[in-house]
Amino acid sequence: MLSFPGSIHTECDNFIAEIIYEPTSYPFLQELHFDVVVEYDLPFLMLERRNYGNRYAKRIRKVGLLFVPFFLRNRLSLLLEGSPTERPSNIELSIESTREIICDSSVYVLISLLVPC
Repeated sequence: MLSFPGSIHTECDNFIAEIIYEPTSYPFLQELHFDVVVEYDLPFLMLERRNYGNRYAKRIRKVGLLFVPFFLRNRLSLLLEGSPTERPSNIELSIESTREIICDSSVYVLISLLVPC
C-alpha cells in the first residue's frame, strides 16, 4: 500500500504519471490512497495502462480517493478488475466540470474502490 497523506497535488500527479509512462514500475504495488483531489483523467489512464493487458506487474486493486463522482465509480471499478471500459471525455474528467460536486461539503467523504481478490 502506498499512501499520500497531506501531499501536495503535484506530488500525486507526478507519481500517477510515472505509472502511466512506465506501468511496470512498482510491480508489487496493489493499493494507493490519495488525500488530495487528483485530476480524474490520471487515475483512468494509470489503471488502463497498469491493469489491462499488463502481465509484468500486479494489478492495482484498490484506490482511495477523497471523492469519486457517481458517474465515474462503475468505470473505475471495471478498470480495477482489469476490464476495459470507455473513458469519459477529458471535459467530463476535468476538475472544472466536477467542481460543484467536489466543493459540496455534504458529499465530501472518503471513497475507496475495492475489487475482491
